[in-house]
Amino acid sequence: MRINENDIRLIIKTIGNIRNPKYELVHKSVIRNDSFSGDVSVEDAEEIHKKVQEVGGIDLAVKLLFDSSTTDISTLDSKRADDYIVEKTTRQTELNSLKEMMTTSTEHRSVSGYMVVSEKLIYDISEKVNRKIAEGWEPLGGIGFAALGASPIGGNAYIQSMIKYR
Repeated sequence: MRINENDIRLIIKTIGNIRNPKYELVHKSVIRNDSFSGDVSVEDAEEIHKKVQEVGGIDLAVKLLFDSSTTDISTLDSKRADDYIVEKTTRQTELNSLKEMMTTSTEHRSVSGYMVVSEKLIYDISEKVNRKIAEGWEPLGGIGFAALGASPIGGNAYIQSMIKYR
């Protein structure tokens, strides 16, 4: 098989999300495509698809399959693929642990108060929010800006929602 990175991507794109494609049809479709420049068999197309499914991602499969313009499908370094999968699993486990920690740190708290702090100047809103934080309030979301127009009592103001837990 003589194939380049773009050819591998074309085969993968042609198959799409089909779990059990008819590789003969994939092969015919790919070799008729004007942008295909390689030489690939039905078996090669099937093997490429299996490698994509095995490693769980197109970019990694292409990286592992493509190391020159004459890549042999059998050159896939399965140790690198296994390392990647272990790394991905480890990161997912760490993320799940972090999510669990975050949930347990707030799940037993109930809201005892809610307020909106507003000031005309950004410096003043910062000071006011910091005072409220010192009193046990927590900002809820980001700062906002209220444009109330030419009101004799309102006008423009920076606003910050604050919440207090029991």
